[in-house]
Amino acid sequence: TPECGFRPTSGWEVGRPIRDPHLVTLPTSAPPGEYNLFTGLYDLETLERLDVAENENDLILLELIELSPDPLSAD
Repeated sequence: TPECGFRPTSGWEVGRPIRDPHLVTLPTSAPPGEYNLFTGLYDLETLERLDVAENENDLILLELIELSPDPLSAD
């Protein structure tokens, strides 16, 4: 549940963003490039994935991120 359990989806308002920051750790071997960052929603009690209207995979595209080469690498 977003915001450390204080913002269940039952209280969400249409059109109002919900902030729920997370740290995404990538392996050092990940090659530079562009990556799509996706999320999904699920029922907390059953852990069943919730339907997303926009696509068949029930995924929500959050952001396109760019992984840059490490400027300190010896390449």
